[in-house]
Amino acid sequence: MITSDTLPAQVQQSFDDKLLSVRTPSLIHTLAATQKKMPSNGGRTLRMSRYQKLPTFEAPLGNTGACPPPTSVSRVDIDATVEFYGQYLAVNQQVTLQNSDPVMNSFAELLGLSLRMTEDKLTRDCMQATASSYNATGGTNGDLPTEITVSDIDEVTSTLLENDAWMILDSQEGENKVGTGPVRDSFIALGHSKLSKDLNNLNSWQPKWNYPEIAIGI
Repeated sequence: MITSDTLPAQVQQSFDDKLLSVRTPSLIHTLAATQKKMPSNGGRTLRMSRYQKLPTFEAPLGNTGACPPPTSVSRVDIDATVEFYGQYLAVNQQVTLQNSDPVMNSFAELLGLSLRMTEDKLTRDCMQATASSYNATGGTNGDLPTEITVSDIDEVTSTLLENDAWMILDSQEGENKVGTGPVRDSFIALGHSKLSKDLNNLNSWQPKWNYPEIAIGI
């Protein structure tokens, strides 16, 4: 006698024709990046150049009409060399009865996600290796570094301003709505999602959802 208990598992199963979506992380490390394009047949190294600022000249020229001594101009060259990364999939899939995944489309999406995750991680590692560090000290949890406080943010902001750093986000005017307020010009800060607790506890924190019609926020 054949019952549902004696039927093989393949017969008792029904397969959904749509695959579940893959969890996609928030890739944030290239948000403020300046993208460059390499010309075709132009080699692997892109040279970017910047002229240094000229010194100030406080001495007046006088009335002799003599030209002052010439000033030397210096230039800094930054070379970026392209490296190649990649991977491929070797697929040997057995299916049961009516189950047949859209194999190539699914794996193409996985390869695309892996590409963006690799790009994000390499960018993070590059910034981490070249950036200076500051340990938060204004908190009260007794650790070193402490939790982020307004004084720590002000200290980092002051350092950036003293070094002529450019702010990226424009100021946001206050609106006649509950919970809104003006937001000044801002730098972009990238951080771990676990820092959201510290940021939400800041008195001056202005969340993005207070401006639902604006695409920016801090």
